[in-house]
Parts: sequence; structure tokens; C-alpha cells
Amino acid sequence: MSWLYLGGDVGYEGYKAHLRRKNSTTLDGPSEATEVGLVVAKRAIFQATASMLFPALTIHSAVKYSSVTFHIALYSLAEPLSTSSALQECQECTC
Repeated sequence: MSWLYLGGDVGYEGYKAHLRRKNSTTLDGPSEATEVGLVVAKRAIFQATASMLFPALTIHSAVKYSSVTFHIALYSLAEPLSTSSALQECQECTC
């Protein structure tokens, strides 16, 4: 679904650039194909970064680091209370 959004947005920006160039009274600068191509390339790079790369890295990092935390919590709960280090420290304490 994200790729459809990305493609649609890039295509729409290209269409708007084409219309701007077509309705422009000055014909200085690059050709229409070059100008539209640059607009499409810039928009594609932006959308790929903002809509695909950053969310993927954020989700990947969140899953990676939370899985470590959950594994630690799971194994500390699975450890019998009689052999836990916290219980041993309490028994050795002379408070």
C-alpha cells in the first residue's frame, strides 16, 4: 500500500510539473522532459526516504531492542525463585 501511495504521489507531482511547464509563457531553461524528470526524481527520493526508509528503520529498531528487553524479562521470570540472584543476595545480606 505504501508503494502505491509513493507511486501516485510521484506521478501526480510529475503531472503538475508538466502542466506548469505547459502553461509557462517563458521557455528559458531546461527542456520540459528534463524539468519534469528532475521534479519526479526529487519527489521519488524524498518519498522513498520519508515514506519507506525512515518508518522501516524505526520499526526495525523498535522490534530489535524491545525483543531483547522481552527476552531478558521472560528468562528472569522463568528462573526459579530459589535460585534467583536477588533471593541469594537477600539471604547473604546481614542487614
